[in-house]
Amino acid sequence: MLSVNRAWRAFGLARGASATAGLGSNYLEVCDRASAQGEPDAAHAAALIRAVLAGDTCGEQLTYPCGDDTEQRWFRLHATALPGRHSGAVVVHTDASTSTDVGTSSQHGPAPGGRLVGVHHLGADRRSASAARMLVAEALSGLPRESVDRAQLLVSELVTNAAVHGAGDIELTVVTDHTWVTVAVLDASAAPPSTHGPTVDAEHGRGLLIVQALAAAWGWDRVAGGKRVWARLPSHPTLALAAHADEAR
Repeated sequence: MLSVNRAWRAFGLARGASATAGLGSNYLEVCDRASAQGEPDAAHAAALIRAVLAGDTCGEQLTYPCGDDTEQRWFRLHATALPGRHSGAVVVHTDASTSTDVGTSSQHGPAPGGRLVGVHHLGADRRSASAARMLVAEALSGLPRESVDRAQLLVSELVTNAAVHGAGDIELTVVTDHTWVTVAVLDASAAPPSTHGPTVDAEHGRGLLIVQALAAAWGWDRVAGGKRVWARLPSHPTLALAAHADEAR
């Protein structure tokens, strides 16, 4: 990191960072260390920046969560190659918490953060949906059966959709906090998920319609090397009833 602006310094100082704000450090190494500690967005950010530095693309962006126990915020990382003969990139982090254009298809905004309880890699095969259901049941074993069943159905539809319409292997992420469960599925296709309904007599094609019906919110965002589709649901049935009541008002 050769230079940072005032906003970056202020953001870091407010969160206990040193006055140098990371100057002189290797940002890719920082991302790699965070990735090794189970932060999937850090791996995506590092891959995106490396692609820009290698000249594979002139610019890429990624939307990611950043928060703590008291506040959840979303940021958009945009990396652009430096012009001319100099190697390097400009990396900009923009607060997207209140943006209506965060790469999602849901009016409820981006997927929330929380405690990461599982990251699993699955094959691009319909049979991966069964494995995903078992992994979700294990990750959410402390929650009510009704919530686990609904999360299993959501993840089954998301994984099946990725296997049929996506590309490459599939990454499943499960995140929880005191209120919500979020399941997210990443695949190597950057194409937006299709929500077009099937014909009346079609045997397939209702996966995302089921997700829309069951989830409190759902959406998607482009990440380095593909896209991530996520769905959010209340962690307890009583919270689900409260959410539906709020929507009905």
